[in-house]
Amino acid sequence: GNSVTYYSHYGFSVNSDDMSDIFSQDNLTGLTLYQKTFENSFIREKNLSGSLFQNILFENMTIKNTQFIGVLFQNVTFKNSDLTNVDFSGSTMEKINFIHTTLNNSSLNHIGGALVFKNSDLTNVDLSYSAIDGSIFDSTDLTTSNFVNTNLNDSKYINSNLSGLTISNIELKHASFKNSNVENLKINNGKLANIEFDQNTIFSSDITNEIFISTSLEPAENFLDYLNRVIKNQLIKRFGFENDNPYSNFY
Repeated sequence: GNSVTYYSHYGFSVNSDDMSDIFSQDNLTGLTLYQKTFENSFIREKNLSGSLFQNILFENMTIKNTQFIGVLFQNVTFKNSDLTNVDFSGSTMEKINFIHTTLNNSSLNHIGGALVFKNSDLTNVDLSYSAIDGSIFDSTDLTTSNFVNTNLNDSKYINSNLSGLTISNIELKHASFKNSNVENLKINNGKLANIEFDQNTIFSSDITNEIFISTSLEPAENFLDYLNRVIKNQLIKRFGFENDNPYSNFY
């Protein structure tokens, strides 16, 4: 429920359901909050680094020019919110969801955890040097996102656009694409294996050289044979998505 809120900063604490009480503090580093919904409000130019957020819903929020560096997020959802120029660098994200949320010019580099993005704006979002295996990108445009040196194993791309995106030094094993556009995706020095595309994913033969010639693959012979089957059949294989809701049960 929303009745339990705990704010702590170096020994000072306050129990409050009033958002203004919590976020009006000048120094918000080391904040601890759990089981709380924040909605219809603003957070601007605040530093919440080193904090813990557990079972939190941010809905219809505007959070801009704010730092969440080194934060532990546990079952946190941002929904219908604007997170422009927000720095999540170095954070650990255990079950975090961004739904109908804008993250323009935000930084999520050096983070860890499986993330869910659904119908969200990731314009110029930095996801570099991160380990985000198992992440889900649903109805997102990733053409200007930065995935350099990022682990994306077991990730899923649904109704998403990656065409024209260039990424380097990534791991993309056991990833799957459904009804997405990877036509002009360029991958340099990546580790790829067992990638699946459904019949609705735009996958041109031009990506062949991008994936196989400029990418380190083992064993190359098996993967090249795999590619030939893709081009000839215009389909790698159909894959299923779990019927369960992959998003947070909190909201």
